[in-house]
Order: sequence, then structure tokens, then C-alpha cells
Amino acid sequence: MQQMFDQLVNNLNTNHVIKPLLRKEAFILELDCEGKAFYLELRNGVFSVLTTTEEKNICLKGERGVLQDVLHGKVLLRQAKKKRTVEVHSSLRKLLLLESILHLVNVNEPAVCKRCS
Repeated sequence: MQQMFDQLVNNLNTNHVIKPLLRKEAFILELDCEGKAFYLELRNGVFSVLTTTEEKNICLKGERGVLQDVLHGKVLLRQAKKKRTVEVHSSLRKLLLLESILHLVNVNEPAVCKRCS
């Protein structure tokens, strides 16, 4: 799970398509998977992994397979919440923002920018 989380952060930081859209956004995501917590921070258009934090705007809790499907974009976050396979604590605005980010940046596919290639 840690490796996939790190890959997601790398893909987010190298995606030149969404980065301009997120310059003014900020949040801290806590991903609780089988008792282990992972933290992702978005601040000033840069995503980073945190080892611990007191603050968090979005909390996702669930089994590894379901969380992987959400991070891979196979399952929409709202669908997983509706089916109660993922427990979500967040404002609707932050939930939709995260869902959009995950939809635009698949954890398995690094973004390709024609200008940078």
C-alpha cells in the first residue's frame, strides 16, 4: 500500500495538466487501511507524503482492495461511500475535489504532457 501511495504522489506531482488547477487548493488526506494510516498533503500545488499529522480534512477508511480500487480509479469514491465499502469523513466539496483528482490521475498511468515530451 505504501508503494502505491508513493506512486500516486509521484504521478500527482508530475501531472502538468491538473497542477495549475490546484494552486489555491489545500487539504490533508488520511487513508486508514487495515489499521495503518497514510497521509497525503496538497499545499501550494505540491503533493507530499506526511508521516503523521494532527490536521486532516479528508479521512478514508477501508479494506486494502477497496481502497486500491478507489485510488486506481476503478471505483468512484462516492460509489464506495454509498455502498459503505469505504468510510468517508469529509465535506462534500473536498470529497468531490479528491474524486476528481483521482479520476484525472490514475495511480498506474503517469501523466504524459505533449509539451514536455
